[in-house]
Amino acid sequence: MTYGIDDYARLVADSSAPRRGGTDVRGTAVVSNGQAMVLIDGADEPTPCGTTVTVNDGDRVICRIAGHRAVITGNQGSPAVDAKKASHIESLAIQASVDAAQAKQAQRCVEQTADGVTVGNKVGDAWVGGKVVISDADVSVVDASGEVAAVFSWEGVRCGECWMKVRDDEEANELNVFSGLGQMTLSASVYGAAQDGTAGSSLKARPPCVRLSTNAIDMEVEYLVTGSDGVSGKDVVSMHMDATGTYFKGPLVANGKVMG
Repeated sequence: MTYGIDDYARLVADSSAPRRGGTDVRGTAVVSNGQAMVLIDGADEPTPCGTTVTVNDGDRVICRIAGHRAVITGNQGSPAVDAKKASHIESLAIQASVDAAQAKQAQRCVEQTADGVTVGNKVGDAWVGGKVVISDADVSVVDASGEVAAVFSWEGVRCGECWMKVRDDEEANELNVFSGLGQMTLSASVYGAAQDGTAGSSLKARPPCVRLSTNAIDMEVEYLVTGSDGVSGKDVVSMHMDATGTYFKGPLVANGKVMG
C-alpha cells in the first residue's frame, strides 16, 4: 500500500500520540526546473514542498508534514547549507566564472612562441594590429603590417632605420647613432612657430642643433645678445663642414685669440 501527502496528514491528525508541529518522515529529494519536491518513502508521486536547506536531486532528506504541507528540514545526503552560505557560494561561483573569462581573454592576447612571448590582439590564428615580442635578447615592437618598428636591447635602440648602439671599447661605453635616412638632426626644440603643436605647426629643428648627413655637417647655436642701444635679442653662430672646407658664421677663436 502506498501513501500520499493527504494520507500522511490524516495519520498525523488521527494519531492519539501528542504531536506538535506535524511529524517527520524520510524521503528522496526531486529537483526539477529549480523546484524542490520530495518523494516520501512509500509514495508513488513526488510532492511539491518547501525546504529550509539546500538539496540536490536524489538527496535523502527528512521532511516535516503539518497542515497538509510538506517542508524539507534536513538533508542526509550532504551537509546542510543555510541561505547565507548558499549566497556566498553562489557569489564565489560567479566570480570564478568571471575570472575564467578574463583568463581566457588574457590567453588570447598572450602567446609563447619560438620567438618569445608575444603580446597583442589575436583573432583566430592571426594577430590583428600591432604587437610586442619579448625574447631573451630584446623587446621588439611590430606594426600592423608585420614590420619591426622598434627594438630595445642592451645593445642599443633601433627605431625604423635608425640605430642608437652602445660600443664597448674596454675603457668607456660610447653611444653611436646610425641612420639609413641620409640625415640626422639633434635639436633642442621640437616644434617650429607653434610650440604647442596646434594645427599648422611643423616638426622641425630649432637652434641649438646639429645636423649630420652623408655629405655635410651643420651646427647652429642660438644665443642672446645686447646691442649698443641696450636692446636684447638673439643671434645665431653656425658652422658648415663638407668636402670643400669648413665655414663659420661668427668669429673663430683658438687659445683665446681671434683667428678670423
